[in-house]
Amino acid sequence: MGQKRDYRLEPCPRATGTHAEVYGANRVSDGRFVAFKQSHPFEEARRRLKREIELLRYLRHPHVIELLDWDDKFEWSVMPFAQGSLEDLRPALSAAGIKRAIEQAARGLAFGHDEGFVHREVTPRCIFSMRGEGDERHWVVAKWGRARKPGPPLSLGTMTVPFDTGGFESPEVRAGRRPSRKSDVYSLGRVAAWAVTGTWPVSGIPLIPPGPWRVFVRETTESEPEDRPQDMRAVLRLLRRVEPESDCVLPDGTLETLKRASEGDPLALLDSTSASVSHPGDFPAYARFVSRMEDEQIRFLIRESPEKLAALARNALAILGGDWSRLPHELADDLLCWFPRAAACAVDLRQIPLLVDLCTEWFPVEIAWNRWEPLRCSRAFLRSLQGEAAMAVSVVLAMTDRASSYWRPSESWSGADERILQALVDSSKR
Repeated sequence: MGQKRDYRLEPCPRATGTHAEVYGANRVSDGRFVAFKQSHPFEEARRRLKREIELLRYLRHPHVIELLDWDDKFEWSVMPFAQGSLEDLRPALSAAGIKRAIEQAARGLAFGHDEGFVHREVTPRCIFSMRGEGDERHWVVAKWGRARKPGPPLSLGTMTVPFDTGGFESPEVRAGRRPSRKSDVYSLGRVAAWAVTGTWPVSGIPLIPPGPWRVFVRETTESEPEDRPQDMRAVLRLLRRVEPESDCVLPDGTLETLKRASEGDPLALLDSTSASVSHPGDFPAYARFVSRMEDEQIRFLIRESPEKLAALARNALAILGGDWSRLPHELADDLLCWFPRAAACAVDLRQIPLLVDLCTEWFPVEIAWNRWEPLRCSRAFLRSLQGEAAMAVSVVLAMTDRASSYWRPSESWSGADERILQALVDSSKR
């Protein structure tokens, strides 16, 4: 915790909200320009800032705003200075840039949900660009002061200042019902609808854009929570289908093969395993194809030919090849998250040799990549293993360099097979 004198504030606030003002400020120690958030002088505003500070001390994720400093009375906080909100920057974004903003916001919200918190204030004004230009901006979710664990809504009698969520608030929250993760799903769907159409949503009135976003917005903004995607992971899967494939240079009809395979053509799916990925221009299209495969398609390949599934996996790893500039980071994350799904399908079908081959080749690449989303996916897979599968994978883990420091077994691994845990311990001795 710091002191206010550690910062030189601009004379006027950059932004003023219902609960706080935000100033540009220079940190005295190093001159860094930061955002200094000062609470308004009433109790509800201070409670809200305190809640946000306590939450952000705990939530550390690339797509959640970073907390840099705060005072012991919870009257102010310091965060990195943003380039602007999604509301500010939308006119400069292409369709790809809008999708990137929605995707990265979904990843930040997914992390918050994993930690047990519902944001409850998802609007274009809480999604900020921290760096980058154009479509390569890095987006984070901010304004966590209203976030809570799922449960009964706050009594309206305790609110002295209304929350400004407008047409982005879900029907159940607007009606005073219990908020949930699906409330954030609805709000993010409304943000996407606004970003695509340029129309500010009105409470209770559907806003469904035409074109490739239609299905995404329709499904995320269903009026009943049980009809929406179950969580942000499902939202991210749905989001992958929004845009048509980008231009690429796949030769000899391979792109058409991948398209037919993704649409469920079984013969094309088998042919896809021998698709050429030798040209860098092919990498994004092939990575998208693999990462978007449904589990049933993976099982079909395993049943028909485990060798073809193994070939597909080798092609996918060859795309990464230790050169992380070959793919956008989020696409590389998605590609690596395909491997736990493929391995789980191999477990379901009792294909233990295939399981061992996948883990042997995939584990070192993921450890070298070292990003949160693949780690979350692979950790869940490892914790799920039992019986013969756990025994087989434990042998691979014990022989994998840096496995222990990467997966870091702790109390969060409660229920994991003892052989998996012991293998991680053994790997630390290599």
